[in-house]
Amino acid sequence: MIISKNKLVGFPKIKPNVAEDYHGWFGPKNEEMLLQDVRKSKVIVELGSWLGKSTIWICKNSNAIVFAVDHWEGSKEHTSEELLLKISSLQETFFVNCWNFRSRIIPIKMKTIEGIDFLKRENVIPDLIYLDSSHEYIDVLADLEKCYSSFGKVSMIGDDCNWKTVQDAVLYFCNKYKFKVINNGRAYKIVY
Repeated sequence: MIISKNKLVGFPKIKPNVAEDYHGWFGPKNEEMLLQDVRKSKVIVELGSWLGKSTIWICKNSNAIVFAVDHWEGSKEHTSEELLLKISSLQETFFVNCWNFRSRIIPIKMKTIEGIDFLKRENVIPDLIYLDSSHEYIDVLADLEKCYSSFGKVSMIGDDCNWKTVQDAVLYFCNKYKFKVINNGRAYKIVY
C-alpha cells in the first residue's frame, strides 16, 4: 500500500503547539460494537475523527494502520460555544492527541466521499470502516453507498444510531440491499 505524497495526507513534521483536548462522544457502546472487528483488522478507515478519541482507542486495541478521514471544519450541529471554540484548532488538536500513534495513523483532510475516492485510487483495502461523520440522512446514506460501492462487503460499523436521521439512513441502506443491522442503541453494524 503506497499513499501518494499529498499535503492533505499525514502528520506535520513538528508537533503543533496546542493543548491536548480529548473531547468526544465515543464511549462504551461504541467500544462494545467495535472491539472484535478492531482486534482482527490490519487496515481501518475512520470516517469522522474529530479530536481523535475513537482513533486513539482503535490504536490502543489493534495493530492496524488507521486512515482518519475528516475535513476538521466541524459541522452544523456544532453550535454550542464550547464546540465553536474548538473548531479553529480541530486538526492541530487531533495531531497533538494522536501524536504517540502517528506511525500508524494517516490523517486525510478531505470530506468523507472525497476521502473514500482517494483511498480507492490509492488501492487501500480496508478490513473495517468506522462511520462517524455527518448525522444528516443524505450524508449518512451517501457514505454507506460509497463505502459499499468502493470496497464491497467490508465490515462497516457506525456511531449515532440513536439519531433518527442516522438510523433511518442505515435502515434504508440495509433494506435496499437485504442486509441486516445490529444496533445497541448507540452504535450499529451492517451484517451481510
